[in-house]
Amino acid sequence: MQKSTLDYYHLKPRASALRCGVIFLIAAFAGLSSPESAQAFDCGSTGANGAMNVASNVTLQLPPDGIFNCTTITVAQGATLTFSNNVMNTPVYLLATGDVLINGSIDVGGAIVFGLTSDPGQAGPGGYNGGFGGINYFGQDKGGDGLGPGGGKANGQYGAYATAGYGGNTNTYGSLLLTPLIGGSGAGGSDGTPGLGGAGGGGAILIASNTKVNISGSVNAVGGMQNYRYPGSGGAIRVVAPVVSGNGTLNADAGSFLAAQAGKGRVRIDCMDSQAYLKLLTIGITSRGSHMIVFPTNAPVLDIIGVAENAIPQGTNSPIFFELPTGGNTNQPVVVQAWNFTKDVPIRVVVTPRNAPSVAFDATILQSSGNPPFAVVPVIIPAGSICEINAWTR
Repeated sequence: MQKSTLDYYHLKPRASALRCGVIFLIAAFAGLSSPESAQAFDCGSTGANGAMNVASNVTLQLPPDGIFNCTTITVAQGATLTFSNNVMNTPVYLLATGDVLINGSIDVGGAIVFGLTSDPGQAGPGGYNGGFGGINYFGQDKGGDGLGPGGGKANGQYGAYATAGYGGNTNTYGSLLLTPLIGGSGAGGSDGTPGLGGAGGGGAILIASNTKVNISGSVNAVGGMQNYRYPGSGGAIRVVAPVVSGNGTLNADAGSFLAAQAGKGRVRIDCMDSQAYLKLLTIGITSRGSHMIVFPTNAPVLDIIGVAENAIPQGTNSPIFFELPTGGNTNQPVVVQAWNFTKDVPIRVVVTPRNAPSVAFDATILQSSGNPPFAVVPVIIPAGSICEINAWTR
């Protein structure tokens, strides 16, 4: 399901606490603008976190909204900056009032697991996990589908994103603008006692500066690899600054197994210069422009506010985990609300059990249904299994 520009929106998961393990130097930052950034541009950083200096390998806990408000950002050569996903599973937003210099690496890729396990592979921040493998427990020997709009079916489908995934997964999605910012999708698991879990997709990251971003190292959002097979799709990398320069790499490649690949991710560069970015190597479906907007105002969003007669607090903005008791009526309603859309919204509600195939249910939210508009979508929820329920535009 390929999406056109700016029409792809999804549910955002919940929030958690901030824990930082990097040096932040709080200092005055007047006069940090460089001669190369004559154009006025404000990426939205408040500068509240000060200067982020990454001198050695470090993993940061993402704040609840995923945003780091810095004055400058420097990742030293040989150092790698990674992140622990927050409960909302937001993308990473690195914002700076001054220069961003990436001489080392920033990595939001999906997890790489070499041992045999039925657990799903974990996605990078803003991406989607893989499917569960089968287990030897009360008939739960079937593999589950991968998560995300491009999630792979069990037993052989890899995650899809900007391109299709191996195994016939043609559920491509997203826009060239990477607005909204969304990560890669997971591969399906496999049947067995135990079966193998599928890998998660690459995460999503936005790096923005009021002045310039120079990348001589790398930014990676590669799809995960699980048990040497069933890879997740590549994620998303967006860079926004008046000047984007360097000879480094922006890598949103697919996870792969032997010669078979998952779907490639997306790379987007928005800048005001016309030459400095040309030496950067990009891997993934890449576009370049001057769309100098970091956070669109009044961005459309979908919100699940009810499942099986259970109310979900408005604004939760998360995938919903729900277990219907054994013997319960499997025909249930899911209520989806739409915010900031200006026309009727075609949606897809996807119910993904842990050890059974996912099922999609299509509907349309009519603008005439209310303020905000909503739709009650009849779905089938299998009894006795934990299911993840998501809603996306289509």
